[in-house]
Amino acid sequence: MKILPLLLSLLFLPSVMAALASTEEAALRYGALPDVSLMTLSPSGDKIAFRKLSSELDLVMVVSTRDGKLLNTLELGDVKPWRLRFIGEDQLSLVASQYQKIFGSNLGYELSTAFVFDLSRNKLQQLLTPGDGIFANQSGLGEILGTSLDSKYVYMSAYLEEDEFSMGASYNSDLVDPDYALLKVDVENPVRPKPAFHGSSMTRKFLYYARTGAAVEETFDRKAEEHSFWLHEEGSRKRLVRFKVSSPSHQMLGFSPDEPALLLVSETIKGYRYQWLDLSDGSLRDASRFGSEKEFDEVIRGADNIVQGVVYRGFKPSYSFLDEEIDSRVARIVDSFPKQSVWLKGWSSDWESLLFFVEGNGMPGDYLLIRSGEAPRLIAGARSGIDSQDVNPVVEYVYEARDGVSIPTLLTFPRSKSGNPKNLPTVILPHGGPQAMDTLGFDWLAQAIASRGYLVVQPQFRGSIGFGSLHRLIGKGQWGRSMQDDLSDAVEVLTEKGLVDEGRVAIVGASYGGYAALAGAAFTPDLYRCAVSINGVSDLPRIIDDARFLSAGARDGWRIDNWQNSMIGDKGDKKDLERVSPVRFADKVEIPVLLIHGKDDTVVPFDQAKAMNKALKREGKTVELVKLSKEDHHLTRTETRVETLKAMIRFLDENMASGDS
Repeated sequence: MKILPLLLSLLFLPSVMAALASTEEAALRYGALPDVSLMTLSPSGDKIAFRKLSSELDLVMVVSTRDGKLLNTLELGDVKPWRLRFIGEDQLSLVASQYQKIFGSNLGYELSTAFVFDLSRNKLQQLLTPGDGIFANQSGLGEILGTSLDSKYVYMSAYLEEDEFSMGASYNSDLVDPDYALLKVDVENPVRPKPAFHGSSMTRKFLYYARTGAAVEETFDRKAEEHSFWLHEEGSRKRLVRFKVSSPSHQMLGFSPDEPALLLVSETIKGYRYQWLDLSDGSLRDASRFGSEKEFDEVIRGADNIVQGVVYRGFKPSYSFLDEEIDSRVARIVDSFPKQSVWLKGWSSDWESLLFFVEGNGMPGDYLLIRSGEAPRLIAGARSGIDSQDVNPVVEYVYEARDGVSIPTLLTFPRSKSGNPKNLPTVILPHGGPQAMDTLGFDWLAQAIASRGYLVVQPQFRGSIGFGSLHRLIGKGQWGRSMQDDLSDAVEVLTEKGLVDEGRVAIVGASYGGYAALAGAAFTPDLYRCAVSINGVSDLPRIIDDARFLSAGARDGWRIDNWQNSMIGDKGDKKDLERVSPVRFADKVEIPVLLIHGKDDTVVPFDQAKAMNKALKREGKTVELVKLSKEDHHLTRTETRVETLKAMIRFLDENMASGDS
C-alpha cells in the first residue's frame, strides 16, 4: 500500500502537554449536550431564537440582537426539538418529536410535528394534529413546504381523513389519489386545515410558490419507472417534465428570484448538474452559477422558497450564491477561519445581517453575528463546559486502500500526547450512514475518546458522501466487504507510519459504524483488541424486514430496495444479507464486545442489540449489553450520552491497558 503524506503536518500540532481527563471528567464534559443550539435569525435581523438547555430547564429563548433584551421564552417539556426557524418577524416555527410505541410490536416511531410560536401573543400552537382533518396514524408532520407572502398561512403535506377529499382543492380523479395533499394552514387558527392541492400515493413532495399561489408536485411511479414534476395552479394540474429512471433522479431546491422557474439538481458519476425548470413550458436549461465539481449538500432558501444559494459538502462546508456580492462576502468570512468549519445558520431578508456557527480546532462552537460593515460579534458559545484547550487537535489525512482507492480521513490526536504522537493506542471510529460523512468540527464522541489518550481515526470509507459521486457509488454492495477493508487498511497504513500501536487498536462506531465495529469483531478478530457498537446493526435481513413493516407503502418501497442494494448490490438476496450479518458469525468473534443501544431507537431497533448479545453469549464470548432507557438513535439526552461515555471509556481502558480509571 502507498502511504500519502498528511495534508496538515504533524509538526503543526500544538506541543502543549495536557493531563488526561479522568473517566468521570471526560464523560461529563464531552457527553453534555450543547447549552445553546438551533440558533436562527429573524427576517429583520433584530431577533435571534435558540434552544437553551440547563440541568433544570429546556427552553426556547428569543432575544433582541440590538440590546440583548430577553423577548420571549418557551418551556419545551418532554418533546425533542430538532429545528427552529422564523417564518415571519413574529412567528417562529419549531419542529419537535416524541417516541411512540406501535401497539402489539417491539417497534416504534418518532411522531414529529411542527408548531408555531406567536411571539406577539406569546402563544404556541401545533400546526397539524393527527385526527384533526388528517389521518390519525401518521408522522412526518414537521416540514413546512411554503409560506404565504403575508406569513398568515403555511403549507404542509399530510394524508387526509376520507371526508376531507373534495373540500376546496383542485384534482383530477383519474390521475390522483385523494389521500395525500398539500394543506393550507392558518397560523393563528390551525384547526382542521383544508387541502389546497391533492397528490397521490406516488407523491414524494410538494413545494409552494407564494408569488403566484401555485405549487409543484414531485412524483415517482415505481412500476412505470417515471420521475415527474407537476404544476398545480388555478384548478389545473399539468406535467412539466418526466424522467425515465429506476429511482428518483432529481431534487427540487426552490424557485428562481427572477422568473417562474424551479431549480433542480441531479447526480451523475461525473458530478452534479443544476437546471432551471421553466414553469410555463417545462423546458430545462443549465444553472451555470452552480458548479458540478463540488458535491451538493443543501439549498439556502427562505420561507418563501426562493433560492439564494447552495451549500457544498466536504470536511468543511463551502458555499455558492446567486448574488455575486453575497457570494464574495460569505467567502471572505469563511476564509477568515481556515482551521474551522463555518456554517451559515441565518440571514436577514436584506442580507445585511448574517448568523454563523463556527467550530473546529480550538473552537468547541461559537455563534457569531456579522453585520455589513461591522466586526464579527460573539453571540454565544455552544458548550460552556468546554474550553479551547479541551478541544483535541484534528488534522486531515489521505491514504490509499489496498486497491488504490484514496480514503480521506480525520485524525484526532490526544492533546496529552501531541508533543510526541507516536505508537499511540488507537480507536478506529467509522461514521454512521453509511451514506454520510464526518466533518471538521466538534465531534463529542471522538473528542471524549481522544481526551483519554487515544488517537481517533475516522476514515471516510468508500460509500461515504462528500468526496465525489464515484467515491460513494463504489461502496454499493460492499457492507462487510471493501468498505470494511478500508477500515482495516487504515490500521496497516498508520502502523507503518509509526502513529499506531498495532497491539492496541479498538473499533468503535454508532449506527452503520456500530455494524462496522461488529463486522470488525466477526470478520477481522485479530486486528482489534475490542469492539464497541452503539445503536449498531447486527442482523441485516431483520432490519430490512422491519423497515418494510414500517414503510409508507408505495411511497417508500423504492427507498428500502435501494437500502438493501447498498448493502449487497442489485442482485443480492436474503442469503447475501445473512453472509455479511455479524449476528450469524458470533462463533468467529475472539475479542470482548460492548453493545450500547437506545431502548427507543426507531432507526435501528433495540432488538438488533438483543440478538447480537444472545448470539455471543450462546457461543461463550465476552459481551456486555448496556440498555439506554428513553433514548433514541441519535443519543439526544445528556444523561444517556454520559452513560454511554462512562461505559465505553471503562471498556476501552480495561481492554487496551491505557488511560486512568
